[in-house]
Amino acid sequence: MKLLLALGLHIPLLWLLCWWLRRELTVPHPLRYWLLPTLLLKLTTSWVVTRFMTEDVRFVVIWSRRMTRQFWYSVPDWLQTMEGSAIYFQGTKLGFHGFSNTWFFIKILSVLNLVTLGYPWLTAAYLSIVSFAGCWFLARTILRLFPAVPPLSAALALLIWPSCIYWTSGITKEALLTGSVLGCTAWVVTWAYGSDQVQPLTVVWTLLLAYVAFKMRFFFSIFLLAGLGILLLIRTIQYMGSLRSWWSQLVFFGFLFSGGAWAASEVVPVFRANKFTNQVITTYRGMSQLSVGKPLIVYQDLKPTLSSIAQHAPVAIFNTLSRPWPGESPDLRYQLLGLENVGLLGLLVVSLLGVIRKKAGTLPFALVLVFLWYCVVVALFIGLTTPNLGTLTRYRTAFLPFLLLLLLQNDYAAAVLRRLPWPRK
Repeated sequence: MKLLLALGLHIPLLWLLCWWLRRELTVPHPLRYWLLPTLLLKLTTSWVVTRFMTEDVRFVVIWSRRMTRQFWYSVPDWLQTMEGSAIYFQGTKLGFHGFSNTWFFIKILSVLNLVTLGYPWLTAAYLSIVSFAGCWFLARTILRLFPAVPPLSAALALLIWPSCIYWTSGITKEALLTGSVLGCTAWVVTWAYGSDQVQPLTVVWTLLLAYVAFKMRFFFSIFLLAGLGILLLIRTIQYMGSLRSWWSQLVFFGFLFSGGAWAASEVVPVFRANKFTNQVITTYRGMSQLSVGKPLIVYQDLKPTLSSIAQHAPVAIFNTLSRPWPGESPDLRYQLLGLENVGLLGLLVVSLLGVIRKKAGTLPFALVLVFLWYCVVVALFIGLTTPNLGTLTRYRTAFLPFLLLLLLQNDYAAAVLRRLPWPRK
């Protein structure tokens, strides 16, 4: 019965994947010759990281299998577990708080196990394909709507950047997060700047992706989802003839976000200033205690006040983008990440130079504003709450594709990328 259900689910999904690959390979566009190589790179990375699973991954794999066994033992009990925040099965118990992304991820894996029969490498492959599909969809969308953006800019930012490939491959929350976040963003950007009529099915898909993104990292995703909502509102007003200048868009964006933040703090306690600052300190101290003996980010005088948070904000953002530094740790992974960070900071300097010389690129200001705001806020939050450098580099994959897309589309970067060999059809 298990095998029949797995085949019944796996065959349609495999057919859908083949149909999608065939369509992308037959339609002329700048990225199509890179589809199979980048997908193969993603799946190979997925296989490698699954061979060396961490304890965190083993934990979610074990409990997801128990949930799947509960499905075969009693579907009503399994449904009750899916609706709740704890599992009780055959003498085992595991409970989480309501916003736990680990618990949500275990639920997703328990469903996916019905397709993969619980084989980690196959589960990892499916999650990696979800992540890749979101990256690919946004890259295709950007190049279709903004043809002046060099194809290599989208490819490097969304398909090839090393740490993003590594952390979003395999059985990781980041794989599901990036797939949902980037896929949702692609649909919203299509509605905002495309000429196609909005279809009900795409709205349903976008809402589903937004829900998954919110459940996976609600404190990250809420800023992007709110920004995308404001983007649609700005574009609607622009169609009516207003908000044409960059400064009017900036003021409108700031007014709505500040008003929304105030309203959220009145309705949801977690967004209140004192609650937020205390949570930042609690998370920072907790992760510091769990990371003793490892390279850490240390803030000696960080306090649970808005003034202290504001004082440490520039350093926190810089740490998120630059740590680990080259040579900071003998660990090979940290050394490679340090070299990558040197390249990232170099791109940042070139991009700032482009902004100063009014050669910032071709993406619309409102879109750049939404992406940049999301990157800054999430980089600040990660830098303040995540002293462990390995965890920091994993968490920042939530915003790094957006930042890279902005950094690689300025006139200077574009001029270099256009000189590189690239298939034109």
